[in-house]
Amino acid sequence: MVLYILLTSQYTSEKGIFVKNPKTQSSIREVGIPDIVINMLKKYKTWYDAEKEKCGSLWINSNRLFVTWNGSPMHPDTVTDWFRSFIKKNNLPKITFHGLRHTNATLLISQNVDVAVVASRLGHAQITTTLNFYVHPIEAHNKEAGNVLEKMLI
Repeated sequence: MVLYILLTSQYTSEKGIFVKNPKTQSSIREVGIPDIVINMLKKYKTWYDAEKEKCGSLWINSNRLFVTWNGSPMHPDTVTDWFRSFIKKNNLPKITFHGLRHTNATLLISQNVDVAVVASRLGHAQITTTLNFYVHPIEAHNKEAGNVLEKMLI
């Protein structure tokens, strides 16, 4: 299954919450998502539809996935706040919600996913952006590089 990134949500005190085009053309992209995420979204959709039913005529059809109690657009910082609380409640290492982006890229590259694919998933026009900001030496890869050299020299 593929998720299409076509628009972004932003908040300013002047405009409130609004939809806009992503920063760059490369930010418009397709991101493959696993079946486990599809199943979670289907469960969420069932809950979402029940909430919509409860609200009746008070429901605002904002055409958003994540909404407030009555369907109006959720403030973009809400997910960040939820995530911060989740980390604290579960005594997990501190990481920002945006830090998950970095973790995602590093984990994919550590599993030998092509850097061009990772760059595309992140919306980077240039692979060098991904390499410069999201990829750090991974100890296991460094050791493997040593093993490769050893095999070549023996």
